[in-house]
Amino acid sequence: MGKTIGYTQNNWTALTRFLDDAKIPIHSNASKRALRVAALGKKNCLFVGHDEAGQNTAVLCSLVSTCETLGIDPQEYLADVPIRIQDHLQHRIDELSPQNWKAPQKVDAPA
Repeated sequence: MGKTIGYTQNNWTALTRFLDDAKIPIHSNASKRALRVAALGKKNCLFVGHDEAGQNTAVLCSLVSTCETLGIDPQEYLADVPIRIQDHLQHRIDELSPQNWKAPQKVDAPA
């Protein structure tokens, strides 16, 4: 019981942070849901082949998860960025990260 009280006292600011910012949820359901996906992916990728394939799979899973979190269609993002990255300026590469990415404008075909 003493350890629990000590933990609470030592972390009081972090534990009550949600009271100061309405954007912070009182529960951790979103993070638990994200961890569940990662744990399932880890189990499914156990026999991915070799280390490089595992790293590539982890990068793709991270991109897809980030896109979903930001409300971006992962398929649209992954179809657009490899094409645009070829001609994109290196010092502006952060514009293609999911947080900064802007979907290309769709041109309507003439009727």
